[in-house]
Amino acid sequence: MDVLVGCSNGVNKIYNIHKKTPTGIYGSLNTSSELNVMTYGWDSIENNEDYVLYGYSNGILKYWNQKEKQLIGEIDYGQSIKAIHTLNNDKLLVALENGLVDVKTLTSPITTQLTPMNLPTLNKKKSSAAAAAAKNKTQQLVEPVNTQSFSLNVANNLSGFAMNSSKDKFAFGGKEVNLTIWDLEKQVKTYVAKFKHDFLNLQEPVSINVVKYMDDDKILTGNGFKVKAYDLRSKSNRSSFLDVSFSKHPIQAIQYTNQREHYFYASDSIGKVFCYDVRTSKHFGSFKDSTGSVRDIAIHPTLPLLATVGLDRYLRVYDLDNRKMLHKVFLKQRLSSVLFSKEEPTNDVAQEDEEIWKNLEENQNKIDNNEEKGKKRPISIKVTDNMDSDDDDDDDDANVKDGDVEFPIEADSDDSDFGLDGSDEDISEFKVKKEKGGDSDDDSDDDDDDDEKPKRKTPAKSTGRNNKNNKGKNNNNTKKTSQVLKKKLAGLKKRK
Repeated sequence: MDVLVGCSNGVNKIYNIHKKTPTGIYGSLNTSSELNVMTYGWDSIENNEDYVLYGYSNGILKYWNQKEKQLIGEIDYGQSIKAIHTLNNDKLLVALENGLVDVKTLTSPITTQLTPMNLPTLNKKKSSAAAAAAKNKTQQLVEPVNTQSFSLNVANNLSGFAMNSSKDKFAFGGKEVNLTIWDLEKQVKTYVAKFKHDFLNLQEPVSINVVKYMDDDKILTGNGFKVKAYDLRSKSNRSSFLDVSFSKHPIQAIQYTNQREHYFYASDSIGKVFCYDVRTSKHFGSFKDSTGSVRDIAIHPTLPLLATVGLDRYLRVYDLDNRKMLHKVFLKQRLSSVLFSKEEPTNDVAQEDEEIWKNLEENQNKIDNNEEKGKKRPISIKVTDNMDSDDDDDDDDANVKDGDVEFPIEADSDDSDFGLDGSDEDISEFKVKKEKGGDSDDDSDDDDDDDEKPKRKTPAKSTGRNNKNNKGKNNNNTKKTSQVLKKKLAGLKKRK
């Protein structure tokens, strides 16, 4: 689903919120004017969302084909444009800041050109003869109303402007201009709101920035720092039935949707976006995260989605039900207007989203499994044969790492010769064998060598403490036998 965003400097962007990618950009950069209003083309055109009208502060109206990124035409009104509305029969209504409401009938086809039709003006000056003849008549003739192309000077200044759903009436207001409603077909004023006075009977100042129709009978206005609502059915009471002190800062935008009949949404110049209940006049909730002036609010015609744009250069999309932010996109330029497309997400988009989520879940599961496997340390089993000396035993202890388990095996022995439970009963002492000595000194040296490295059976290892005790015992035994042998050798030498 696409969202059309208008930048204040003349550049326009299209962003797809489901694919999270920009789909188009068009327009020309112009820093001398700002974008005031943006609207889609005529309803009678097929795919009317492909055609967009832009109104700027320098009085230029531009007509774009956004699908082909082509400028169809433009009209210079000479005054800042405050509102643009497409009417039936290829008519275009434009409201200007100086209070002029201009209606033009365009030549067809309006999809390829923007050219006003040259129609004869019905309010021409009469000749002197015709004027004299008119005076002689008892009844003055009523001139027909020009409904094709005309201009209405409705006020001295105009800031807020809106049209009803049937497009036969329009409402406006401005600085010191209270809410006023005109009939477009009859070209007459039908309603003027009553000014409110304070306790000193002084008229309250009026500065209407925004006007929004709730339906044909109710209308909302942003009057300075307040939001007021009027019931047009009451002819006697022309005062507002709702008066909410919205903010301490000027109101920038008001939006209403039939999806939430009893609520309206408004924003101010410091980034606050609120929701109010019309029935109770109470604050219902707020849409957070905006900074800076929020210039425009848009609500999708069928889906519960609300979009905001402002001077902080972000497009934000919220959920109307829980007021949570769903999308936040930085678009680089200051933003002035936003429009939702009427299309809804297709099944293909939903299937693509499901496939993406499935792939993400599968990849995450693989990563988790690999991490769990990496945490398990492999256990190495080291098997040793008969040990010849205590030195070899020490070397083997030094080579054993944490987490390794040794199973020393004695050759030609049963499992009963050594135990794995680490008990002292299963550990056998070293048996030192004495060999028959010779008569020469070399023999005595050999005997000493044999005493230093006695042969023994390999005991089953248990704990480190038992190993140390066994080593101590073995060392004492070898010392005693060597001393006995030395004494005997010394006695033999004396006899000789």
